[in-house]
Amino acid sequence: MWAKGAMNLAYFANEKHKDVDRKERWAMDKRKHGVYLGVAMVMMIFAVPQLQMGQGWTLPTIFGVCWLFFALCIIAVHLHMLLRVDDETRSQLNRVRKQRRRLLIQEIERRLARRS
Repeated sequence: MWAKGAMNLAYFANEKHKDVDRKERWAMDKRKHGVYLGVAMVMMIFAVPQLQMGQGWTLPTIFGVCWLFFALCIIAVHLHMLLRVDDETRSQLNRVRKQRRRLLIQEIERRLARRS
């Protein structure tokens, strides 16, 4: 039973298989964010002329302002993801995660070695 757990730990310690997965996942995420960005922009193009704004602070005007705010937030998030603004932060977090994973694996292997 312990040997099987050690084999699983060795598999997860090996980071080589994750590089291909990351590239494929990024390509899929890029397409997904591109499609969602396009949908949000088309939605803006068709919906903005239909909003009843410019009549003072009535309920339809407040709804239109809130709707525009949320639509622009959605567009900004997808642009942010497509442009990969936070690449450096993401790479730093990945380095910290890898280090934590290595330390956890070492600790588990040390405990398994003590029990055997």
